Amino acid sequence: MLVQKDLDYYKNLDYRIIIELVTDEYGKEYMAYSHELGKYSCYGTGKTKADAIDNYQVEKDEFIEYLFENNKPIPEPTIEQVEPFGNHNN
Repeated sequence: MLVQKDLDYYKNLDYRIIIELVTDEYGKEYMAYSHELGKYSCYGTGKTKADAIDNYQVEKDEFIEYLFENNKPIPEPTIEQVEPFGNHNN
């Protein structure tokens, strides 16, 4: 089945969010981003992890809209193969 890759398709993709605590001369804050969209291209910051994630979600939607409207490629989330915990054959 062919999936229609419209703006809603891209905005609803499930990107893995990475959260880092950033410390600089202004203090500490959290930064949320995804590898696929670029750490410094699309990110959200906040005093709490929740604020950083909320701000990232807003930025992500705006960034994807910009890419879509300007016919730029939109990276899709990568799927990582994770071995289930405790399923080792030694």
